[in-house]
Amino acid sequence: KILIMRAHIFKAFLLILLASLSVIVDSGDSCYYKDDNGNTYDLTGLKNDKVITGTSITTGNSKYTYYLAYCQTLGQAGLGSTYSGCTGAAVCQTPFTGTSSNTSMGSPPPDYITLDKNSAPLGGFSQFYQNGKGPCSSGIYRQTYVNTYCDHTVNQTTIINVTETSSCIYLMNVASPQACPMPLPPPPPPPSPPPTNNGSSGIEGGWWFIIAVLIIAVLYLIIGAAVQFKVKGARGLELIPNYEFWKDLPWLIRDGYLFTLRMLSCQTLYNTVEAPPSTDPTF
Repeated sequence: KILIMRAHIFKAFLLILLASLSVIVDSGDSCYYKDDNGNTYDLTGLKNDKVITGTSITTGNSKYTYYLAYCQTLGQAGLGSTYSGCTGAAVCQTPFTGTSSNTSMGSPPPDYITLDKNSAPLGGFSQFYQNGKGPCSSGIYRQTYVNTYCDHTVNQTTIINVTETSSCIYLMNVASPQACPMPLPPPPPPPSPPPTNNGSSGIEGGWWFIIAVLIIAVLYLIIGAAVQFKVKGARGLELIPNYEFWKDLPWLIRDGYLFTLRMLSCQTLYNTVEAPPSTDPTF
């Protein structure tokens, strides 16, 4: 029984942990949005604006007050319990003269829609809220499209207008300096240019060594031939300095190679002299 009880406790702990993680992930991701144009939006500033209010906005022939909250419900944003029909919504409508008929126009989380670049040249995004108050005469529950535009000419997030495009489907336009896309990361630095020679010929040290050896060899031949000609009266191949040494060099190399080969193969340098057969009868 104790083992079964521990298993149930452990299972309940895992369920609570997974639920907590899902809440953390949802709450973190709901304030970030990347549109189809590659722009990323951080809605944390809009969330910190709490309840955004638009008053005296005419929709049809009536005036209403509208309430909007980003990344949270209006109740979480601080809208009082007096607005009982709005606290669980993200977008809400109340009559301009009072709060007797509070109407939810959509609940979080919203679906995101990329705005056309021509309509939002500085950036912005559209949110689609569903599951508002209903059903309406058309059979649907209230829905709202909230188009939020990047606008640096306003000091704070402002509801510009609200339109009921068809029965129980609304369009709310919002301007905010907080609705601008996040700056793009800087492009990678260009590849480094090849190292400059700083006026040098660009020849590396190894080539300088080869050139020096060639110059010394040429000078050796020229000066040596001149000395052989003037001092020793040499002619022909004997003009080459140390001619006898250079003539024997290939054979010296050959002898050195054979000597080394014999040493490595454990052979003696000279042929072994065999002793004559012994005539001693004792052997």
